[in-house]
Amino acid sequence: MDRSFGDMAGLAGAGVSGRGRSYFLHDLLRKVIFAEAGWVSQDARAVRRERALRYGVFALVLIAGGALAALWGTSFYRNYKLVRDAEAEMNRYRAEARLELEATEIADPDLGPVLPLLRTLATLPLGHAAQDIGGGLLEGAGLSQRSAIRAATRAAYRDGLERHLRPRLILHVETRIAEDITNNDLLSLYESLKVYKLLGHAAPAPDDAFITAWFADEWARDPAYRGAGPMRELRAEMEAHLWAMLEMSATQSRARVDLNGALVERAERILSLMNLEDQAWLLVMGAGGPQDIAPFNLRAPRRRMSRASCSGSVRRS
Repeated sequence: MDRSFGDMAGLAGAGVSGRGRSYFLHDLLRKVIFAEAGWVSQDARAVRRERALRYGVFALVLIAGGALAALWGTSFYRNYKLVRDAEAEMNRYRAEARLELEATEIADPDLGPVLPLLRTLATLPLGHAAQDIGGGLLEGAGLSQRSAIRAATRAAYRDGLERHLRPRLILHVETRIAEDITNNDLLSLYESLKVYKLLGHAAPAPDDAFITAWFADEWARDPAYRGAGPMRELRAEMEAHLWAMLEMSATQSRARVDLNGALVERAERILSLMNLEDQAWLLVMGAGGPQDIAPFNLRAPRRRMSRASCSGSVRRS
């Protein structure tokens, strides 16, 4: 019995040996899996769809990359051309205005020599007179320089107005004030003094419409600018420059040109000596009179003093 059970134990041990399991896996791989691998067929349509999808994705990536590169290239070229054109115009202005830019004093109020310079500055690319319709997508794409160029050209125009236009306007008004004092023209003196202080930012409040109307009347009566046709167009251009200067300097606390303090004091003293009749006449003719220009005191003096009247005579009170 021991021998029989021993043989059975040996058979049982042989059935679970590792050598048998390895042989089974070896035959499974060699005779079944590898041998029958070619029996499986592929779906040709599925393969074509997969290939077309893969190639389509690659093509879209290439097209998108090419389009983006072309967009950036076009945007770069357009912005480069815009910057180059603006620099060329600025260089042309500097060449034309060399003598004016080097001058330290202005003795002639004539605007004729500086109007071409102001015209050049106003018509700079993206400048004050240019209509900015936008560059569109082909000029944008993250490379647009329009805002920077617009700010630079308008700043150049503003500086040109302050350098070329305002000093000549102030000089013109100074001449007018001196003439009004000589002629004892109190209404004209009041208006001239008001414009003078407004231009020098020395008035209590701005009044751009009054300044523009005053100069429009001056230019219309000036032999150098009066007349119709081309002269009217020239006056309109001068008024446009004046309006631009007033608008662009609205935030400035003071002008770049100092006023003649002695002349202002003299004119104010003459106006403050007017009697009540002359003040009333100014109120009617001047639509407001000089009471809106500090530091005038328009009350009639109580002490006896000499005062110039509108007719040029001297009255005693």
